[in-house]
Amino acid sequence: MGDYKKLLITYLDQIWRRRIVALSFAWTICALGWAVISLLPDNYDSEARVYVDTQSLLNPLLKGISVRSEDPKRDQEVEVMQRTLTSRPNLAKVAQLTDLDKSTTSTAELQTLLDKLEERIEVTNQGNNLFRVRFTDNSPAMAKRVVQALLTIFVESNVGDRRQDMQSARSFIENQLAEYEKKLSDAEKKLADFKIANVDYIQGAESFSTRLEQARAVVKERSRDLEDLIGQRDQLKAQLGVTPQFLSIDASPQVVIGAGGGTSIEARIRTLQTKIGELRLQYTDKHPEIVRSMEALKELQAEQDKPEDPSGKGNPMNRSTRERSEVTNEVYNQLTLRLADADTKITSARNKVEDAKSELTDLEKKSTEGPRVEAEYTALTRGYQVMKGNYESLLTRRESARIGEAADSSADAVQFRIVAEPEEPALPTGPQRRIFNIAALILGLAGGCGLVILIAKLQDCITTPDDLAEFTDHIVLGTVSKATTLALPLPFYKRHAGFTWGTSSLALTGFIAIVFAPNFSTIPGAIMIRLASL
Repeated sequence: MGDYKKLLITYLDQIWRRRIVALSFAWTICALGWAVISLLPDNYDSEARVYVDTQSLLNPLLKGISVRSEDPKRDQEVEVMQRTLTSRPNLAKVAQLTDLDKSTTSTAELQTLLDKLEERIEVTNQGNNLFRVRFTDNSPAMAKRVVQALLTIFVESNVGDRRQDMQSARSFIENQLAEYEKKLSDAEKKLADFKIANVDYIQGAESFSTRLEQARAVVKERSRDLEDLIGQRDQLKAQLGVTPQFLSIDASPQVVIGAGGGTSIEARIRTLQTKIGELRLQYTDKHPEIVRSMEALKELQAEQDKPEDPSGKGNPMNRSTRERSEVTNEVYNQLTLRLADADTKITSARNKVEDAKSELTDLEKKSTEGPRVEAEYTALTRGYQVMKGNYESLLTRRESARIGEAADSSADAVQFRIVAEPEEPALPTGPQRRIFNIAALILGLAGGCGLVILIAKLQDCITTPDDLAEFTDHIVLGTVSKATTLALPLPFYKRHAGFTWGTSSLALTGFIAIVFAPNFSTIPGAIMIRLASL
C-alpha cells in the first residue's frame, strides 16, 4: 500500500510540475472533441407499429375445404417475414422506393448503402403479433420514407408470396392431373385389351381358382341331382310294375242301401289301390301305412274271389249273376305320366351334368395358364386403382386450391393492420451531445495527465530521495526544503495566473458544452450549399 501511495504522490508531483503541459494537452483534446461533437449531424427516428392478424373469419368456415384454412405454419410465416424483411432483395427495393440508389454510381457503393440501411433498420416483436419498424437517418423526411417503404414491402411480400405459392401449387396440380389423366387413359386401354385377349380366364370378380372349385362343386351337385332323379324313376317303374293297367268292375254297379249304408267291393278295392299308388310316390313298400293298405287290399280281393252263395242268403249283391267289365286304372295312368316326367327331368339333368363336366374339363386345361393370367390381371388392376386414387386425390386438391385462392382474393388469411403510421419526426433523437461532451472532458483531462506521466517516465531524472538512493547506492541522510522569505506570499491565482486562467476557461467551456450542448451540424451543409451555388 505504501508503494502505491508513493507512486501516486510522485505522479501528482510530476503533474503539478508540468501542469501547463497537461492543461494544454487537455485543452487540445477537449476542444477537438467538443468541436467534432457539435458538428455531428442530428439523427431522426421514424417508427411504425403493425399488428398481424392470423385469425381470419373465413378460416373456420373453410375448414376441411381449403388448404389455407388448415395451415399450421401461418404463425411461423409471420416470424419468417420479420426475419427476412431486412434481406438483401428487400433492402434493394427500399433503396429503389426511396431513390437512395440514385446516389450510388457503382455496385460497391450500392452494397455499402445497403449495409448502412441494414444497420439502421430495426424490426422488433413486441408480443401478440405486434411489430415495431424503426429507422434512423439524418433527414426526418428520409426516415419516414424508409419506414413507409418497409411497411409496403412487409405487406406486399406476404400477400404476393402467398398468392404466388398458391398459383405455383395450382399449376403443379394441373400438370400432375394432365399427366395422370394420360396415364389413367393408357392404363384403362391396356386393361381393356388384356380383358379382351383373356376373356376365357377373366370373368367377373372371381379368381380362376375359385371358378375351378365352383365348377367342381357344380358337377358334384348336378351328379347327385341326376342320381336322385334316377332313383325316383326306378321307384316309379317298380310301382308301375305292380299296378294293374285295368280294373274289373260290374257292368251295372248296385248299391245296397241298409241301415248303415256302404259301397261295393270293387269300389273299395279301387280306392285302396289309388291310395297305395299315392303313398308309393312318397314312401317305400315297407312303410307301415302302405303295409296296412296292402293287407286291406288283399282281404277285399280275397272276399271278392269267394264263390257265390247258392241259396242267395249271403251278400245281397251276390244273389244274382252280374256282368263284369274292365276300366282304365287312374293310378296306372298317373304313374305313367310321372314316369314320363321323370325321364324328361333325367335327360335334362344328364345334359346339365355333361355341360358342367365340359366346363370343368375346359377350366382344368386352362389351370396351368390361368394363375399367370390372373396374376398379371391383378397387377394391372392394382396399378390402375393406384393411379385412379391419385387422380381423384389430385382432383380434390385442385378444387381445394381453387377455393383457397378465391378465399385469399376476397379476404387475406393474414391481415395487416397499421396501428401507428410512420411520421416525420420534428425533434432529433441523437446524438447525445451532453454525454459525449462529458466524455470528451474526461478524456481530455485523462490525456493531459497521462501525457505528463509518460514524459516523466521517458526522462532520466531524479525527483525524489528514493530515486537518488536507488540509482547511486548512497545513503540519503536528508533533503533541503525550499527556502521561504519573510515577505507575504502572493495569492495562488497571481503566482499561477496562466494556469488559473487556462483551468477556468476549460471549466467554463466544458460547462457551456455540457449544459447547452451546442449544435453546429447545419454549418457544413450550408457551406456545401453555398459552394455549390458559386
